Amino acid sequence: MQATGPESNITVPFPVRKFSKAEYQLLGKMGVLSVDDRVELLEGWIVSKMNHNPPHDLALMLVEETLRGYLPSNMLIRIQMPVSTIDSEPEPDLALVLGPIRRYSEQHPRCDEIRLVVEVADTSVLRDRHKCRIYARGQVQEYWILNLVDRQIEIYTQPSGDSPEPAYGSCQVHNESCTIHFLCNDADSFPIKVIDLLP
Repeated sequence: MQATGPESNITVPFPVRKFSKAEYQLLGKMGVLSVDDRVELLEGWIVSKMNHNPPHDLALMLVEETLRGYLPSNMLIRIQMPVSTIDSEPEPDLALVLGPIRRYSEQHPRCDEIRLVVEVADTSVLRDRHKCRIYARGQVQEYWILNLVDRQIEIYTQPSGDSPEPAYGSCQVHNESCTIHFLCNDADSFPIKVIDLLP
């Protein structure tokens, strides 16, 4: 049997099943899954998360430091915490979400509360590109992949919403010599040098 989804290149010799978000959350509440398991729910599949290395962690710290310098008072930065989409609970490296903090005492941020999602990719580039489907389906406004392999940033905008083949309508790739302009809210944008985000 050929499995589908993020790990679609894996063939298993027996039937597999997908999990709903409610079932996935219940596995956590029951202790079947713990933080030590390092997994996330992607389109119904419980998928192992990638290990980190120093360049990955440094890049994440650089992105956080840069964004924090321009952060409006009504926005929060979440680092490697779950967000909630239609059929998934990914744990992006960084998410810029609406505040206040106590807004998320009972639930993870939903797509309409997320301004930006960032993944730092070294060994995970293909998986992070697959996540475009998840975030576009949920209409997350903007998705960045900081690609450490090619030393560039991929910026995805114009999400399709819940369609048969969800995708972003625009993908702009900027190399380390470029400057990007991030529109943090409806009025204010600020320049970011790509090289400043790279280890």
